[in-house]
Amino acid sequence: MLALAGNSPARTASRGAHRSVRSTSRRKTSCELSAELVASLHAFVQRLVPDPADAADIAQQALLLAWSEDRGTRIVNVDAWLRCIARHLIIDHFRAGNRYSSVELGEALADSEPILRTRPDLPLAVRESRERLCSLLDDATGQLCLVYQVALLLADVYGHCDKHSAAVLQMNVPCYKQVLHRARSAVRASRPEPPHPAVPCYLSTAELVALRRELLEGLMT
Repeated sequence: MLALAGNSPARTASRGAHRSVRSTSRRKTSCELSAELVASLHAFVQRLVPDPADAADIAQQALLLAWSEDRGTRIVNVDAWLRCIARHLIIDHFRAGNRYSSVELGEALADSEPILRTRPDLPLAVRESRERLCSLLDDATGQLCLVYQVALLLADVYGHCDKHSAAVLQMNVPCYKQVLHRARSAVRASRPEPPHPAVPCYLSTAELVALRRELLEGLMT
């Protein structure tokens, strides 16, 4: 009577076995890949990707993706499936910009492509161009006061916005716009302006000279 009323050991064992079977059936069965499939995948990727290190990384990533796939055990042609995964990874690899590689400029290539050769007089030409540019800027702004010169360089040469340029000159935006307007008017009129602008600038003369030199040097690099 006690055995019938309670849970018998046989019945408990049977229920435990049943639960074990059900839990086992719910577990995910991993996709088993043979050594031949792995070697075939590596060879496939190496044929399409010139760099051995990149090819090994792509093949390894393809294998990891295959292992994480739920439908891996239901694939009939596993080799084709692995190659499909690898092909997508290879496309992403080349799209990322790794399709281009550097080429050493040898004598044969330099002879066939003379435009790739560096001109012997290139340093002299660069220096002369910089000197001409400095001369043009001096002619355009040299008669203006330093604040006007810096305002023109910031706005019309570098293209900075009014807010940024005003912050550099330590003035508010309306004052900077007034300075810039007067500087442009002076350049168009080709006449010298007063030595100091009507709008105050809180930078010293030395700071303005250093800022102007920095802006001009930035155009030469």
